[in-house]
This record gives sequence, C-alpha cells and structure tokens, in this order.
Amino acid sequence: TITTMKATALHGVHKKAGARFVEFAGWEMPVQYEGVREEHVAVRERAGIFDVSHMGEIEVSGPGAEECCQYVTTNNVKKAERFQAQYTLICNERGGVVDDVIIYKCTEEEFLFCVNASNDEKDFKWLEAAARNFNGNVSDRSREYSQIAIQGPDSEEILARVLNEDLSALGRFRFRLTDWRRHEIMVARTGYTGEDGFEIFLPWDAGPSMWSALTDGGRDYGITPCGLASRDTLRIEMGYSLYGHEIDEDINPLEAGLGRYIKLDKGEFIGREALQESLD
Repeated sequence: TITTMKATALHGVHKKAGARFVEFAGWEMPVQYEGVREEHVAVRERAGIFDVSHMGEIEVSGPGAEECCQYVTTNNVKKAERFQAQYTLICNERGGVVDDVIIYKCTEEEFLFCVNASNDEKDFKWLEAAARNFNGNVSDRSREYSQIAIQGPDSEEILARVLNEDLSALGRFRFRLTDWRRHEIMVARTGYTGEDGFEIFLPWDAGPSMWSALTDGGRDYGITPCGLASRDTLRIEMGYSLYGHEIDEDINPLEAGLGRYIKLDKGEFIGREALQESLD
C-alpha cells in the first residue's frame, strides 16, 4: 500500500503539481505529469526536470578506498581524475551484474557510488564485505541526499542562472562542489537521457527549494517536470541499460553490449576470470 512506501523529500511538490504515482523499488514515485510524449519531447528539445532522490549513494573512503573500488568494479577507477565521474559495473564471481553504477571520485581516498534504488542495500553489503580486505570505510548516505536531474539542450543555461555560475567549462562526466543557499551541493554533468544535462546532489531537505528554483528559473525556457515513464522512454531511445531488464546477476556485461566498460588489463577484480573465459 501507499502508506508502506518510501517517499522522497519532493513527494508533496509532485502531488501538488498533479503527478500520477507508481510504486518503484519500494518508493512512491511520479510516473508522469502532463504525459509521457510531452515530457519526452521537452527533454529532447528544451529541458526536463526529474526527481531521482530514490537512487542510493554509498561512500567509500580511507587509505584503501581506491584499491577497494578498483577490485569491485569492471572499469579502471585509477584512470579517473579528481572530480571525474565514471560509469562502471559491479560483477559477481560468475560475471553477472550485481549493479551498474556511477562512481564520483572526489580524491584518491574518497569516492561516492550512485547506485540503483532497487540495489542500494545489496550494494552496501557487497561493498562493505569487499572493504574488509582493504583499508577502507563504507557508509550508506542514501537518505542524506536529494537528487535532482535537469536534462536537455537548455539545461546548462537554466542551471547556470539558478546557481549564478558559469558551467560551460564543466565537461561531460565531470563534477564540482559548490555552495547554494548555504548548502554544499555537488553538480555533475551526468544523466540518463542521452541529452546534455546535470545531476544535482544536495541535502535531503533542500530538494524542494532546488526544484522550485529550477522550475522558476526555467519557466522562460519551457522547463517541464518529468516522471519515470519518460525517463524510461528516453533511456530506451538511447540504448541505455536498466537493471532488472537488460542486465542482472545472470547476465554479464558482454552479453548486454557493455564490453567497453570492462578493463580486463587493469588487474584483478571480481568477475574478471569469468568475463575473460566468456571471451575465449
């Protein structure tokens, strides 16, 4: 029932805006507002705004953090620079996908994993177990963050207006820490739509005020609130995988067409032997 579902800090905002809701990974989330087609087109042509606060955030820190991240993921974390994000996969020993994640590298001793909502508890336990072999600490920070995505060709101008910052030098899969209304926030040029855009990590209770600032700042651009349905059509159009559909623990990344994110030459990592065998 709805009373047993989790809700983001923005739930009241969505309800007031007339959103239709669905259950997703234990959360009551907006599936659409005006309509899927209208929201899809808005992202492709102007800008759309999504509440993605149901996603999980797990921090890996300490002297062994980088080695731990390198061992549990398929991509080469050591090639990432500070303030660079990296798409990667967590695999099991059979090569199946435990989850697909984005890692944000703050320093060599501090990494933030953005994980799928359906896998946050599983991923935390997985990383916590791996960290025991390294000098690292794992913290589940999922309920500390609201996360808002603004996506589309006008997203840079809108967000720059709201933050009063020039974002033109922030490259794809790069991020920065900045202050907004006395809150420290993280602004990343990442997304799940195939369009230019940003994902904003900020304190949980600050989510509604950021949403309002973006909708107000983007009104002249035709910014549109978007739900999970258009997020799904946008990612399908771009060929992006969704955990539980194109990938899961019984499907390896090679079978899913994600081989470019597997770096077999980087050294040992969980699932490497099984993935190597699947190529032979």
